[in-house]
Parts: sequence; C-alpha cells; structure tokens
Amino acid sequence: MHAVYGIRHHGPGSARSLATALAAASPDALVIEAPEELAELLPWLDDPALQPPVAALIWATEDSKKASFYPFAQFSPEWVALRWARAHGVKVYCMDLPMRHSLALRAQVRVEPLVADPADATVDPQPPGDFDDPINALAQAAGYADGESWWEHVVEARGHAAFEAITEAMAVARAAGLGRLDDETLRREAWMRQTLRAALKFGHAQVAVICGAFHAPVLTADALKTHAIKDDAARLKGLAKTKVDATWVPWSHTKFAIASGYGAGVEAPGWYAHLFEAASPDDVAASWLSKMAQALRAEDIDAPVASVIESVRLAQALATMRWRPAPDLRELREASLAVLCHGEILKLKLAETRLLGLSPRYDVLGQVPETLPQSPLQSDFSAQNRSLRLKVEALERVLALDLRQDADRAKSQHFWRLHLLGLAWATPVAESRGKGSFRETWTLCWAPEAALCLIDAGRYGGTIALAARARVETKLEPSAALAQLLALADNVLKAALNDVLTNVLAALDARAAVASDITELMAAMPPLIALLRYGDVRGTDLSGLQALLHGVLTRSCVALPSACAQLNADAALALVQSLDGTHDGLRMLADAALLEEWLAALVTLGGAASTPPLIAGRTTRLLLDASQINHTAASQRLSQALSRASAPVDAAAWLEGFLRGSVHLLLGHAELRNLIGSWLSGMNDVDFQSTLPLVRRAFSTFAAAERRLLLQDILQAGSHSTSVNINDEYDPGGLARVRAGLRGWLGQ
Repeated sequence: MHAVYGIRHHGPGSARSLATALAAASPDALVIEAPEELAELLPWLDDPALQPPVAALIWATEDSKKASFYPFAQFSPEWVALRWARAHGVKVYCMDLPMRHSLALRAQVRVEPLVADPADATVDPQPPGDFDDPINALAQAAGYADGESWWEHVVEARGHAAFEAITEAMAVARAAGLGRLDDETLRREAWMRQTLRAALKFGHAQVAVICGAFHAPVLTADALKTHAIKDDAARLKGLAKTKVDATWVPWSHTKFAIASGYGAGVEAPGWYAHLFEAASPDDVAASWLSKMAQALRAEDIDAPVASVIESVRLAQALATMRWRPAPDLRELREASLAVLCHGEILKLKLAETRLLGLSPRYDVLGQVPETLPQSPLQSDFSAQNRSLRLKVEALERVLALDLRQDADRAKSQHFWRLHLLGLAWATPVAESRGKGSFRETWTLCWAPEAALCLIDAGRYGGTIALAARARVETKLEPSAALAQLLALADNVLKAALNDVLTNVLAALDARAAVASDITELMAAMPPLIALLRYGDVRGTDLSGLQALLHGVLTRSCVALPSACAQLNADAALALVQSLDGTHDGLRMLADAALLEEWLAALVTLGGAASTPPLIAGRTTRLLLDASQINHTAASQRLSQALSRASAPVDAAAWLEGFLRGSVHLLLGHAELRNLIGSWLSGMNDVDFQSTLPLVRRAFSTFAAAERRLLLQDILQAGSHSTSVNINDEYDPGGLARVRAGLRGWLGQ
C-alpha cells in the first residue's frame, strides 16, 4: 500500500503539509524523487554540521564538467521528508533516474528540477520546470494571472495541502496534453515506477511516495497497473552509463531565486523561509511586517509599532478585496510601501534587500561537515583557508591587503593561484593598485559552483600550488599572443610560482623574438615594466624578466623608425599610448642604461621625416619632458609642424601628440600659445572648420580645471600685453565674440 504526495520543489507550504501528513501516516518506507546516488549521502544528514541550504553535487568521475547540483533549503519538502525518515529510522528509496545514466547522456553541467543554474557560460539552458505549464493552466481556470500566485495561495499560504486533489488536477492537466512529456521525462517516470515496485515488493506496510506534483498521477496504484512492467523495462534498456562521485557542498539562498536562472526557483528565498518558519499561517503577515520594520530601523529609518499594526490591517484588507485567503508578498509589499515607507520605493528596496535574500550582502550560505570526504585539492583548499584565516561565506565583503605584511602577501598569493585555476571566489579590484603600490583589494563572495571548479581543477594536481603550476603549463601554447603571455606572467608572478615563471618568460621571449608587429611589441613594454616593478614589491628574482625587457626594448627601438612609416591613424594612436606607458615606466624603473637607449630611440624617431605627425609631436613632448631638448627647440619644431607647408590635418595631429597629457606645457609659455594662435588665425575658413574638431580633440585630454587655468592665463596675458589707445579703432563687440569663440574652442 502506498500514498502519493505531490509537492512543489522548495515550497514551504508543501513542506509544512508534508511534515503533518508523514506524522499522521507513519510510513515505514519513503520513496522520493531524487537520483539513486543521493542515497550514499543520506547518512550525513545525522551530522549536525550539515546545515541547509546545501546541495548534493554529483559528477562524472572521468569528466567533472559533467555534473549536477541537487540543492535543499530548510523549506524544501524533500529535506523535511529526509530528515523525518532519518529521525524515525525509516527506509529511504531514491527513485529518480540515476546520474550514472543521466550524465552519460549529457555533454556539460546540467541543472536538475531541484537545481539552480551554475553561472558558467557553457551550461546548458534549463528547460521550464516540470509543472509550469499545467500550473499556469489551472491558475487561469481559477482566475489568477499566473501559476506562481495561484499555487502560493492554494497550497503554500495554507496550513494544509490536499494531496489527492493535487494529483487529480495534474492528471487532468496531463490528459489535456499540458506539461513536459519528452523522452527524458518519460524515462525518468519509468525508472520511478520500477523503483516504487521494488519498494512495494520488499514488503513494506505503508510507503510514502514524494515527488513533484506533475509526476504524481503516474505513480498511483492505478498507474502502476496501467503502465506495464515490460514497457517500462523496455524504455530503460541499454541506457549509457558512466562512473560518478557525489558529495555535499554549501548552497546559498540567492541560488534558489528565479533571478538566478533557476528553473524551479522561487520569487524570494527569504520570503519562503519566513513562510516555513512562521508559527502558523495566521502569523505570516504580522511577523513579516515586524521584520520589515526591524530592517528599516537597521537602515536608520523610523518604523514605529503603530505603523506595523496599520500595515497588517492594510495587507489583510487588500487580500480580502482580491478574494485571497491571506495576504501574500504582493499585499505585504504594497502595505509596507504605503505605511511603513511613506510611499518611498527606495526605503522598501533597502528593507527587502535585507529580508528577501536576493543580495550577496545578506545571503545565507549553508555548511557541510569538515569530516566529509573531499578530493585532495578540496582538502588543501580548506587547509590553506584555515591557515590564512579566510572564511568561505556567501556574503560579499572587501578585503584590503598590504603586501609588505607576510600574512597579507600569503593571502594574495593564494588568491592569485585560485585565479589561475578559474575559481572566482576572490576577485581583484582593478583600481586597487596604483603604480608602485604595496596594496591590493579583493572582493570575496563564495558561489556554490566554485566547489565544482575545485573538483575539476583536481585533475591538475592534489594541492593548490601544484594544480596552478600545471594549469599554467597548459596555457604556454606556441600560438599564444604576446598580450596573453604577459597577462599569464603577471598572474604567475603575483601567485609566487617562481619555478614555473621561468617557463613563462621563455615562452614570452620566444614569442617576442618572432613578433614583427611594432604595435604588439610596444604594447608589451608597459606590462613588462610593471612586472619588474611589481616584482620588487614581492621580492622575486626577476633577472630573466630584466633580460627579456632589454631584448624587447632593443628590438622595438631598432624597428620603430621604419615601422612607424607604415602605420595608419588608429595604429599610430595605439602606439602613442604605448610610448607614454613605456616612457613613464622606464623613468620610474631607475635603469639608466634602458632609459638612455629609449631616449636615443625617441630622438631618432622624432627627427625622421617618415614619422607620422601624431607620433612626431608626441616624441617631441616626451623629449622636452625628459630635458633632452629645451623649450626653444620645442618651439622650433612646433613652428615647423604648424607652418603653411604642412597640411592642416597633419599639423593638428602633430599638435595633438605634443599637447597630450598635461596643460602645464602651455601655462606661462606665451611663445608656444602664440604659435598655435597664429597658425589658427592664418587659416582660411574651409581649413579652419575642418581642423577645429581635431584641435578640440587635442585639448580634450586636459581636465576641465586645467582648461579653465589655461583660459585664465590667456585672458590675463592678453589684458596686460599692450595698452589700448582711445584713439585706435576698437570694437568691444568683436572682442566679446572672440572671447566667446575662444571659450567654445577650449570646451568651456
């Protein structure tokens, strides 16, 4: 004899009703919709250290990318049933299709009916939940806009569930052709019936069958007779299979949410947890609005008890007007917004961020026992975290590190090694480290799928260090671009993997030796210099990197004059950016030989007739800043570039390169400003209109405050340069127009 309990995955009302039904029926066997491999994990439910939300992770032993998560929250009916069975010594049968078959048929990580989508870009999209379409159809028949609200009002918000009525409703829906009835679903249901038959054959007096509501009609006593054993066996014959492993991993409330892409998700995990934990259905509204008031007070927003009482009354009135048995989240939101938040939506969002469990800042992460069997890499990960006093948690937090401190430097190395393995637990903040800085900033937030990443990375080695080294070796491909190898070298240096750094530098040297694109070579210079400077912070021996930098710089300096003649405008602009980065880096690197070689190359480049105007102007400015030429020589070059012999477009490009970066060159140097003014005023209207946008682009690199300083300097110099004779012809309106035009030209 058996009874079928059709539930909604992660439904708190279903969980409460199921707990009541199991206590009343006292079955001696439980048959539950879960893969067969879950059975080996059930003994861990007796360990108090296993705290939901958690997930059963099942993966293919030979290819861990083939995996599935089966999560459980404290409000999941399956979790409630399993805990009840363990507490009463009741036999549990897991009746869903085993993952050894399911994973053999799949190419990548798959989301099960109980599972949230891992955030990997290659994950197969999750099909609609098992009973989405039937629920929507029933909801429309009952006058509801969607299935979510209908199911919540009929089942979740009530104190009991009419399981027989649910089974009957699903039977009607299936008969009408609603729901997902593809080969995979039919295979799963055939396996469910076969498992149920085996449990009944064992001789149990009372068997409780717990499954998603959509499957309930095909697991009744009548369904076992209708579906012949031989037909079910034929459907399951010859299924492919693979070896699998399983373990428990922490899960989080945010991963249950619909917003995470979870096919059987819930609107708000915090709300569902509240529904399950409420003392009774009648207590839901008052206790929720009390929590809302507490959340507002935590944000320093006034929320008196009188407003809570008024909010409860309003929510109940709204539910009555809508013919609802009790207020749901919609009515509670409206009441909170109108009374507690005084119509201010921002206040409501602040409070709900705390309550609904949709923000990493207020997420809830489950726990698993430390004694749980782990792969060697997982064990080393846990040991490293304990040693470094790092806690794995779902709450997002920012960690600032001082690399001069041994403990912080060790944490940084640990994070960068995980970064090499693709484990996105700690994410570097890009703006955290300036030039020569001893600080790093990381954002830490644990995602459940990181556990799968650890398992997958185990194929590279049994410790984080060994796995990271092996992973680096796989990236040293001959076809790797110079920029990719530089980024890899940067990561390896920060991870303190000195033994493999030599191989990375060798690959860099080999790639740089055959690089013929001057833009690619020059783009490599600033990162190389940054690696050398950052290595000083780490205390790493970078003699090999120093030699590599010498080689790349020499090849670049030799190739620059001839290669620049072939560059188009976009390539020239990219090269100018590399010139700036290289120049600034070499000046701070304090290597006299390198700087001397570099400045000599700039002299040659700036004097070559074939050098593009943008680059010629920039080299003149860099040489001036480095005191290799004086202002007189710079003014002569500027005068030549802006002469009538130069096309206006070329002159504007030269000027853009010359002025790039800082306005201080023009402040106090009237000669340079007068040259630019004379050049502009000497143009005809056509040339002026076509050149002005290019000139404005040259000045656009200055900050607004710098442009204001320049304008003031120009106006002050003009007012003191000569005295105006009252007898001279003087047009005040014309001067005003000139000044207005000048302001517009400078972007004021």
